[in-house]
Amino acid sequence: MVGVTVQTDNRVHRMAVEDPVPWYRKKNLRYLYFMLFPCLMGIEMTSGFDSQIINAVQLVPAWTNYFGHPTGGYKGILASALPLGAVIGLPLIPLVNDNLGRRWCVMTGSLIMIVGSLIQGFAVNAPMYIIARLIIGFGLPYAIVAGSSLIGELAYPKERAVLTSLFNAAYFVGAIVASGVTYGTQLIHSDWSWR
Repeated sequence: MVGVTVQTDNRVHRMAVEDPVPWYRKKNLRYLYFMLFPCLMGIEMTSGFDSQIINAVQLVPAWTNYFGHPTGGYKGILASALPLGAVIGLPLIPLVNDNLGRRWCVMTGSLIMIVGSLIQGFAVNAPMYIIARLIIGFGLPYAIVAGSSLIGELAYPKERAVLTSLFNAAYFVGAIVASGVTYGTQLIHSDWSWR
């Protein structure tokens, strides 16, 4: 029949939305959100941190001296290595996500980023720094794609919209932290000001 809509009664969702008890008064939800915040919200904070740090560190004298006052394409590849790594990793994300599950996709992406961060922190030249940023960028979308889905799946229906919105807003928390860290470390007169 044309124009007829089927009404579905999702009782569980309706009961969750109409639940008068707030989440912080429920032990299981307090524990769930306590675990979700650092594990999944931290992913987007990491994204914001890594994206902003390359912008902020370009103002640090020790960084510009170490990389020979980069300009033009050289400065561009130093800055764009992270998003380039993310683009390289995108086609493989559905395979890892579907075959290993969201939790292991987050773990895989996080471990890749940790390896990239260690390489970046101990980089001895620009190619090593660029490769490290590529590795970080390669791991980042694994964690972001799986983490955002996992938040939507695990959050209680009443708080789901808030948590998924906070996931996206966490990017800016990481970016602000990166700016503050760079502002504080720029006065260190060694390579550790940017590492």
